[in-house]
Amino acid sequence: EHYRDLARLVQLPTCSLEKLFLKGNARLNSGRMNQIVDSLKFNATLGEMSLPGVVTVGGWNRLLSLICDETDICTTYSSNHSLLHFHSPTVPREIIPY
Repeated sequence: EHYRDLARLVQLPTCSLEKLFLKGNARLNSGRMNQIVDSLKFNATLGEMSLPGVVTVGGWNRLLSLICDETDICTTYSSNHSLLHFHSPTVPREIIPY
């Protein structure tokens, strides 16, 4: 429920969120990450984001679609390119491309 409230807040056109720290929160599965990513899709001010230690593979994949959505050239171009600093203590092996 807290993620839903956060999503409603940051998707407001007047929200100029620059930093989002989710440390200490519950496990971020793909459902919770969907709520966050969908709400940040059109945010052009978020420059720094920090996640808790446990993010599922589905959650990571959803987050990566926010940063660089490769669905087509238009979605790649309109991806959130303002995110410059990203912090997470762990990244699942399945996400690392090498």
